[in-house]
Amino acid sequence: MYFTTINILLGISFFTIAVLSTLLFLRSRTQSSVFLSLSACGAGLWIASTIIFLNASQPVLFTIGTKGLHVAGIMILTAFVCFSYTFSGGNIKLNKKFLFSLLIISVLFIYIIVFTENIVQTTRDYAGVSNSSISFGNLYPCYSLYILLSAFLSYYFLIKKSLKTKSKLEKVQLLYIGIGTIVSLSIGLVINIIWPFFGIFNHYWLGPFLSIFFVVFATYAIFKHHLFNIKVISVELFSALMSVFVLVDALLSKTKIEFILKFGLFMGVVGISILIIRSILNEIKTKEQLSKLSEELRGVNEELKKLDQAKSEFLSIASHQLRTPLTAMKGYSSMLLEEDYGVLSPKIKEVVDKIYQSSGGLATMIEDFLNVSRIEMGKMKYEFSNFDFKKVIDETITDFATNNKKAKTLDLQFATEGTDFNITADKNKITQVVSNLIDNSIKYTPKGFIKALLTRKPNTNIVLLKIEDSGIGISKETLPGLFQKFTRAKGVSRLHTGGTGLGLYVARKIVEDHGGIIWAESKGEGKGSAFFVELPIYPAGRD
Repeated sequence: MYFTTINILLGISFFTIAVLSTLLFLRSRTQSSVFLSLSACGAGLWIASTIIFLNASQPVLFTIGTKGLHVAGIMILTAFVCFSYTFSGGNIKLNKKFLFSLLIISVLFIYIIVFTENIVQTTRDYAGVSNSSISFGNLYPCYSLYILLSAFLSYYFLIKKSLKTKSKLEKVQLLYIGIGTIVSLSIGLVINIIWPFFGIFNHYWLGPFLSIFFVVFATYAIFKHHLFNIKVISVELFSALMSVFVLVDALLSKTKIEFILKFGLFMGVVGISILIIRSILNEIKTKEQLSKLSEELRGVNEELKKLDQAKSEFLSIASHQLRTPLTAMKGYSSMLLEEDYGVLSPKIKEVVDKIYQSSGGLATMIEDFLNVSRIEMGKMKYEFSNFDFKKVIDETITDFATNNKKAKTLDLQFATEGTDFNITADKNKITQVVSNLIDNSIKYTPKGFIKALLTRKPNTNIVLLKIEDSGIGISKETLPGLFQKFTRAKGVSRLHTGGTGLGLYVARKIVEDHGGIIWAESKGEGKGSAFFVELPIYPAGRD
């Protein structure tokens, strides 16, 4: 064998196809990948037979090479037909007649090629290395027709699949397979089937060499979009080729020392290749595990969203059902306190007042739950109008000072800096925010003062409300999450047990929906706190 350019190219193709066909066969999990591996093995036989044919130094080698070339053609096309059929959705196991017919025809052709001279004649054409040609028997046209029909049938299955499929993944796979087969099969059919009729054998090696395109592209299509990873295939292929070349170089050494050094290099290449492949396999395994966990988390997250939605709907329904009796309780207790039904004794009046206060607190709590469910379902509605913000604050503080027993024990103050405090907003929702902030200050201020200050920020269209108290204060740890759902400051339960931790969350959402901001400040526990609300006079898009 001579180390010519053609032999080197054929050798590279052979080792590449040998590695890919072996990997395909070992990792095959579908019918299509099994048949592709068999077709790739046929391509490997085609190349090996071509090398023997071109370099035959004896008639027997010439015979082996010639017959091997034509047996390989049968293997490649028969397996490729089965591959195309199964890849396009057919099931060989269910269509046994189709498989049986192909096998009978293939075995018959192989028998004729190997044991007779009816397709290829090898007894009179040997003329030494690179000078031999092939003469054909009387059945060669039948052989050629089978090869051509098999190629057309394969393309029929693949084209039919490409026209039917809507999957982008399958379209990409078919594109790769199409590119690989058009390059290799079309040129192979011309150079190795048609030209030999006219006695042209000059480029007989080109068809087998180009079969590498068919195997590489088809293998890529299968591996890239299924359970295999092309990175591993590429590294394994490169490592195998590198190892083979280094080993061949070592075997061609002229001295023992040169052989030992080059063989040591070969062992090093093999060892490093194994380590790299293991590393990549571990990486892929980790990615697959992460991908699986990600899918599981995505599923759990979807379930949680559904549960959260169900919870919000339940809260909305339950809250609506509770509002009616609570409104009646509050209304009747108010009428009793105002003595619409007659004069009450001080003891009874005290009990009725507790009912009134409790029903009012419970009504506020239910309103918070309703607002949370509206916010989460995106159903919070606002009715914007122009009103005097100063008047809203003044009326709210007056209402607390008049009707809240605890407020009567505190020093409630309200001051303004400026004159024009008209804003465009949802009056009821803004009143709810102010009421919530003042109510919180009253609940968590055992004694002392609550001061509300309303100002107009200089040279802006923004009003600022500050509500400061001398209460229990807020720790630095609590401040960042104070306006989140179900968050209550540390130690507040000893002063007020009925809170839900929703009031400030709802207030934040309302203020933000108005284009404003809300925040709290405190120097620490026991040092009071201050809440700030900034609102634009005209919310964005409404001026």
